[in-house]
Order: sequence, then C-alpha cells, then structure tokens
Amino acid sequence: MKHFSPGKLLLMIGLLLVFVALMLACTVTYPPVPRATLEREIPLEELLMDETVFPFGWKGGEPGIAPLRIAERLDVTFYPPTNVGLALHDVYRCRTAEAAVRAYEDNIDSYFFSPWEIYTSWSVPAALSYESTVADRFRLGCRMHIRSGRERCQAVGQYKEYIVHFAADMSSEMTYADLEHILQAIDERMAHYLGRETE
Repeated sequence: MKHFSPGKLLLMIGLLLVFVALMLACTVTYPPVPRATLEREIPLEELLMDETVFPFGWKGGEPGIAPLRIAERLDVTFYPPTNVGLALHDVYRCRTAEAAVRAYEDNIDSYFFSPWEIYTSWSVPAALSYESTVADRFRLGCRMHIRSGRERCQAVGQYKEYIVHFAADMSSEMTYADLEHILQAIDERMAHYLGRETE
C-alpha cells in the first residue's frame, strides 16, 4: 500500500476541497441545462499537457475524469525521474464563461490558502515572471514548507468557460524556467482551441 507524506496528504485534501467548491460554484450558479448548450465541445483530453512539455524523464499517469452535472473536470499527475515530488494539471469546464468567472472568483483564495503556520505565504519569486496573455484571469504563486524547505508553485487561469490549474513541486528537476515553459505551453494550447492570439 502506498503511503503519502503529511505534506502530500494535505495537498490532496486541499485540492479535493477546491475541486468540490469549484464544482458547486459551476453547478449552483446556473441551473441544469442540456449538454447541447455548452459553448464549445472541446474534449478535455485535448487541453491537458503531456510529457513532451516536461523536462526529460518526467512521466504522466492516466487522466482521471470527474463529471458533475454541469461542470466537468479532467486531471493528470506527472512524476519526475526520482519520484520525489509531483506536478498536477487539471482542467475544469463550466457550462458558460459567466459560470467560470464566478467559480474562479469564488475559489481563487482557496487555491492560495496556506494552512496553519507550516508554510510561508504565497508570493511570486523575483526569478519567476510569467504572466498569461491568454487567460481572462490568472494568478501565479509559490510557497515554501518551512520545515522541509520544499517549494511548490501553482497557477490558476480562467479561459472563457474553462478553469485551468497547474501545480508543481520545485527542484532541480522542475526549475522556474521549466515551469514557465509549461505555463506557456498551456497558454498556447488554450489559445489554439479558443481561437485566441498569443503574444
């Protein structure tokens, strides 16, 4: 049986709570409507990143999907060669862009919440300067686990009716430059499917 460190367990619980909150926000904001009224039918699998945008040796798991009436979520977890740390990419689709705006605004603080005093506050390191030119709303930040010194960075973006979240444990196998490369790839993928220009 696989055992998780307390830090990973807290991360998984936190992401689960954010997932439930986002699903409820997308669902409660607008009453059920037929699936045919989705603004566009882009398969969520097409919006997920794959191993080709990661540093050499990273491997991705199988995507997991979680449908919930009006909102859908698909995620994939990636692991570095040493299997120490991870990266998570998940995509949420709400029924409309308005529902996604509401879900983003209602839940963005949950993503960037630091429990207790075991983590530093979320901030953007001087060496990390990425800003999305594609997302309608975007936030990036990093925090440090005070005892272990391990750093985690994440970005959340709202692109029309989609909310995209990417988080990674930083190390020699995932540098700021690697993170910016992946965030750029996410922007390019979203721009391609949503018909937007990238700068």
